[in-house]
Amino acid sequence: MKELEFNEVPSWFPLCHNTQCPKAATCLRQMAAKAAPAETAVRPCVLPGQWNNEACDWYAEAKTTLLGRGFTQLFNRVYDTDGKAMRKELLSLFRYKKKYYACLKGEMPLTAEEQQFIRRMVVRRGYDWEVVFDHEEEHYDFPYKRY
Repeated sequence: MKELEFNEVPSWFPLCHNTQCPKAATCLRQMAAKAAPAETAVRPCVLPGQWNNEACDWYAEAKTTLLGRGFTQLFNRVYDTDGKAMRKELLSLFRYKKKYYACLKGEMPLTAEEQQFIRRMVVRRGYDWEVVFDHEEEHYDFPYKRY
């Protein structure tokens, strides 16, 4: 698993400094707290009292996912007639041309759901090759919890 860099941690994600927690070694909130630079003054935090009898409702397992970046080669492998229809589908997925082009060029990462949408779209059109994104990056999954 890759090392967590603090600039990857969303500003809304609560950190945890309860080093006595038995799940501290695998908790993303603990990892984020340890990665915080000394000059970080204020961030949301989970208070130590949340840990109760070896259970914590705020535990966030440190998991990573692969995010694809860019799909510039996709349209080189499809028929022109399919390419036009696929572009239309992707524009509806991303909703805005600006986001579509940013994802196409790899300026914005594709979520797992967006990657899956593209893969299903290719299969639905009858192609039997695996979609390959320009780059893949490992990122931590930061679960959102209302508080």
